[in-house]
Amino acid sequence: MIERKDWIRLRWPIAFALAMAGLGAAAVVGSNRMVLAEQVAAAQAQAKRQEIRTRLSRAREEESEIKNRIGRFEQLVSSGVIGEERRLEWVERIKAIKAQRRLLDLEFELSPQRTLEASVAPGSSTDFEFAASGMRLQMRLLHEGDLLALLNDLQHGVSAFVRPNRCTIERLPAAAAAASNAQLKADCSLDWITVRPRRTGS
Repeated sequence: MIERKDWIRLRWPIAFALAMAGLGAAAVVGSNRMVLAEQVAAAQAQAKRQEIRTRLSRAREEESEIKNRIGRFEQLVSSGVIGEERRLEWVERIKAIKAQRRLLDLEFELSPQRTLEASVAPGSSTDFEFAASGMRLQMRLLHEGDLLALLNDLQHGVSAFVRPNRCTIERLPAAAAAASNAQLKADCSLDWITVRPRRTGS
């Protein structure tokens, strides 16, 4: 049995041991907190790096998209699709196709330009709008292939988007066919679509 005098003699060593144990526990707790703080900081740094990589990737994609749009816009400008109508050029193109295809008879009439309906050309821009000029096209044909060839030619190499709206084809009476060497008569409605600067109040 430990006597009182022994407790008095051991009190300082025991106190020292308890203090050291407390310091050890505090050191362990502090070390754990430091490790946890370092882990949190590392996770935050990783998340930040990932965010930077994501933003950089998005910026590169946006840059590529902008370059593509600029290239497409410049192509449309150079081809004449964007800007004022080139009606004289269209007329010359139709005459050239008639001569190249050796079409028997071809008549056409262009209507005044109008703003294209939103249902046909959805989307909006503060600077540009779609416009269309209607055309009625009448011709006599040897066969349907002449009409298809004409429409195909019109949709290539012109400063507009050519959109056929409707076409009707009728067989000519025997007397008319004999007189003109044609077998069919076609009546078509087309739209010559361009992009123009938006007009105030349109």
